[in-house]
Amino acid sequence: MTNLFSSVTQQLDKTELPENLHDAGAGLSSLVEGGAYVREVYSIGYEEALVQIHDYNRQQVGGIPALSFLIATRVISGTTPDVRKEDSSVILLRVLDHADLPNSQEALRVRVENAQRVSGELDKTFDHRDVMDPTTNNLSSARGKQTYVRTR
Repeated sequence: MTNLFSSVTQQLDKTELPENLHDAGAGLSSLVEGGAYVREVYSIGYEEALVQIHDYNRQQVGGIPALSFLIATRVISGTTPDVRKEDSSVILLRVLDHADLPNSQEALRVRVENAQRVSGELDKTFDHRDVMDPTTNNLSSARGKQTYVRTR
């Protein structure tokens, strides 16, 4: 039975897209702006999705205000996807609020420990290069900004 499905799938992959399906794929692709990429959906269900947004990407798109919309897709900007495949879907997400990372308590613990270490030193902050190593600083700050979105 598995061979039958594999054979059918291979035949579908080899056939060219009919014009109407090609146009549908082009329509999907037109919704995706490569320069507006903000990051990755790391959890999605029927009612909500969690999106990891990097501060740099947020700045590039001019911010992500509450109640704005995001498009979640694996369609690559500038290409025409094969709409017969699962990865050619587009999901509209509504931004509701921020969300904490799963490791947010650990990041907070590191910040507090570093703040205690530099307490009384006016020329250093908890994330100063001499206090926090670059890897920990990157993990606790750049990835720490999240946006929580719920689909409707």
